[in-house]
Amino acid sequence: MVRTGGKSRGAADAKLPEPPMVVTNVEADVPTFYANNAQLVSTPWDLRINFGELTGPPQDGMLPLRNPVSVVMSWAHAKALVSVLAANLSNYEASFGEIRIGPKASDTTPERG
Repeated sequence: MVRTGGKSRGAADAKLPEPPMVVTNVEADVPTFYANNAQLVSTPWDLRINFGELTGPPQDGMLPLRNPVSVVMSWAHAKALVSVLAANLSNYEASFGEIRIGPKASDTTPERG
């Protein structure tokens, strides 16, 4: 039980302190890039994510890709990022429905019989 102002309340009624508000300031000159492709390169110390855009259909067996952004972070930061992304994806899907990624290999592989 929690006593406040001479009254007893159950622990479920106790108000927890609000977490501190995080304020971000995005500068006007920070570039924004669209990415529909990401490539990961890792070392034991860090992770590099190259964000790019497929710019057209395959040509001579190669995909035309423009990689304007490369982000390098520690593995601890990558793990924290995964946690934040997972929470945000879960909230988005709860509001708007499941995000479908596309056909799975099992959906496109012919059955053998």
